[in-house]
Amino acid sequence: MAHLRRRQILIVAALLGVAVVSPSFPRAQALRATIRGTVADEKGQPLPGLRMEAYRVANRRMSAVRADSSTDDRGRYAINGLLPGDYVVEALNDMSQRSAFHPSGPAPNNAVPVTIEAGEELGGIDIRFAARRLAHVSGRVTTANGRPLAATSEDASGPVQGVVRLDYAPRPGVLPFTTWRVQPAADGTFQFENIEPGEYLVTAIARAGSAGPDAARQPPREFDVRAITVRADDVSSLTLTTRPTGSITGRIVFEGSARPAYSDLTLKVWQPDRRLANVPMYSRIHDDGTFEVDGVTDRALITVWSAAHRWSVKSVATPGRHDPAQPLNRDTTGVEIVLTPSTAQLRVSVRQPSTPSEIYLFTTEERWWPYGSPQPAVRHTGATIPYAFDALPAGDYHLIAVSAGDSRRLRERLEGASEDREAATAAFLKQIAPRARRITLRQGQRLTVDVPLTSLR
Repeated sequence: MAHLRRRQILIVAALLGVAVVSPSFPRAQALRATIRGTVADEKGQPLPGLRMEAYRVANRRMSAVRADSSTDDRGRYAINGLLPGDYVVEALNDMSQRSAFHPSGPAPNNAVPVTIEAGEELGGIDIRFAARRLAHVSGRVTTANGRPLAATSEDASGPVQGVVRLDYAPRPGVLPFTTWRVQPAADGTFQFENIEPGEYLVTAIARAGSAGPDAARQPPREFDVRAITVRADDVSSLTLTTRPTGSITGRIVFEGSARPAYSDLTLKVWQPDRRLANVPMYSRIHDDGTFEVDGVTDRALITVWSAAHRWSVKSVATPGRHDPAQPLNRDTTGVEIVLTPSTAQLRVSVRQPSTPSEIYLFTTEERWWPYGSPQPAVRHTGATIPYAFDALPAGDYHLIAVSAGDSRRLRERLEGASEDREAATAAFLKQIAPRARRITLRQGQRLTVDVPLTSLR
């Protein structure tokens, strides 16, 4: 998901609405693969009748795949019909509500993704249930005015809704999957039960308004985030104190006389600080082109996505500020986002289509690399049809296709060497740039290119 600030900015397909056409049915069937293995308990005894799930891993996100598989009387399983790519495998006991991920452990922070090629039968993906002591996490949360944050309460401005959530910390090797949510008691106390050892973030959120189906769509009014480590013992006596969120306001303008309907535009917003990613922000574009982003905790990156793929961001500016690659501080006003219709289109084919691959397209100007995207991967593929990049600003780019496995290993190594996501993103692009193909896109150009699969080893 990338952030398009001007024509030299990093381009990532996730925010550009990549058009990927599915291959024909016979071709798609030929690419299907299978994962096999066994499931056993703590003593190595086979576990029959467990439900098996496979989760596709892309851009460090997991999405469930309909597997319809279970272990037989010898604990064996086979998950068929999978497309090429990276997967995490889980075994679930629906009776006891216990689960384990490959290779062992009841939570995705223990999961090890496996990579399968087109048509491959990958065996030995075994799962062992392990005996572990699960911990409790508890504490108390108060608001900025010193009052307890409860599930429902009242203050001078009206009703307030409170929630506390527990998420895996965004660290290398940890896949964001499970989120626990609890409503704090009237005195602000909360507790999470049966938590696996690991690194977590505890986030408290206060929203204005009454309980109901629309409550979750209200922007956070206050928040607090604490990083914790869960080991063998319970984590208790946590203290959180929420503080106010802010907003960013401005307007969208268009270069030239043509303009799309504002209803066809979407404001994309994210926080560079991954610890704050669990505090949702809400954005709105009005009929006069003005916009607001509410729930901003610190800084925010903003771009605009066009449903018709005919517009791209040319610049983002505020009074006295002319560096569009820098995140905007909360409570910034007077932001002007200029959209241009003079965009280019690029179609990219990979010469080894049967290998799960990722395509990267990014600016040649290194100074923009740290601010490109929370995750610069485009997506996996096994198809023979080209990738489509639409609404690209004119400029010079690096283009490279790499295997999904090579890309994942390099990203994890660089992320492990740096806690700073921006630095890790820049380091990743710096590693692959010398092997990439350089291309120049002119305004309004339509270009089709063919690239080889490049090894990163």
